[in-house]
Formats: sequence, C-alpha cells, structure tokens
Amino acid sequence: MKYLINIFATIIIVLIMLNTNAAFAVEYYTDVDTSSNIFNIYVGTVSFSGNYTTAEATDEIGVFVDDGNNGKLLVGSCNIGVEGNPNMYRVYIYSDNDTGDEIKTGAYHDDELFFQLYKSSAQPAILDLSESHFVTETTQGFTEPTFPLKFIEPQLIPVTVGYLNISQHYETLDVLAKYVSVPALNVWGQIIWILIIISSCWRVKRKETY
Repeated sequence: MKYLINIFATIIIVLIMLNTNAAFAVEYYTDVDTSSNIFNIYVGTVSFSGNYTTAEATDEIGVFVDDGNNGKLLVGSCNIGVEGNPNMYRVYIYSDNDTGDEIKTGAYHDDELFFQLYKSSAQPAILDLSESHFVTETTQGFTEPTFPLKFIEPQLIPVTVGYLNISQHYETLDVLAKYVSVPALNVWGQIIWILIIISSCWRVKRKETY
C-alpha cells in the first residue's frame, strides 16, 4: 500500500510541475535537444550569500554529460525561479533520442551529471558546481539525490529527483571585478581610463612644480 501511495504522490507532483511554468526563459544555456520524451526532473532551491541574497532574472542552471569525445554535452537547462517561488529551480534533463545512432544528443542511463550556475553579474559568470555546493533534502514522492549525480532511465513515469538545493557565496571582489574590467572592453572606456591617468600624472607633476 505504501508503494502505491508513493507512486500516486509522484504522479500528482509530476502533473503539477508539468503545468507550472518557469518564471523566465533561458537565454544562455539554450542548445538543449528536447526531442526525447524521456527525461529526469531535478528540483531544488538556490540560496546566495555575500553580495547576493536572491536570484536574478538572468540566473540560469545548465546540466551537462560527457559527450563521448572528451567534451561536454548540454542536456538540460532552466532559469532560477518558478511561479510563486523566485529561488526555486526545476530542470528537465533529456535522454538521447536515439541510442542506436552514433550521434549523442542527450543523456544515457547512468551518465554522470555536471551542474553549472550562470550569473551574468558575477565574475566569473560561470561556476562549475561540486558536491560542496549542494545540500540534499528528502521529500516524499521524489527520488533522493545521491552523489555522484546520475541520469536514471525512467520505467513508467519521469524520475523526479529532489530536493537538490544549491548554495553559493559571492565575495565582494566577485562583483566588483566585473565593473573594474568593463572600461577595457570598449574604445570609449579605454579613452576614459587614459584621460584619467594623464590627468592624475599632470596634477602630480603640477604639485611638484609648485
């Protein structure tokens, strides 16, 4: 009976998630092949400390697997924020749509999953997440996360893993570095910095003269 209750709870949770939308659309991790109808769903919250306390509209999560050629293949992505909860994420991780061909387009069963966090206002903007960034939480109806994170081939209904909560601390320099480097990215910025340096040198020279 308990087994049937867990299955029923899982079905209800999946139906609710399929009928709720992400708060924003992804703009960075966009190259995901979603043609397969086999997928895992990872659910959790994201907490920031230091110079950030809440998620921004441009914050995204990308999930990768080994592409078989010493590289990484993007198999899932999402923005942070779902309806009613700006710090929650829900990422769909897609299976390969045809394991019989030589082109890998998605995750295989038991593939290790690698999570990345993208925050455009931080420096560096891309952060590879390790086990130290995660805090797991047991939730009825969900598959409990275990490390290393793996793609699980579902049997009847999509595998929903949760809660896999993410925690990241940003130091002051992580934020300021972006703004310090901005003037060097364009011609006008370089001109402004050169004028500032020349002006400073001239003022120092003038003080020495008088």
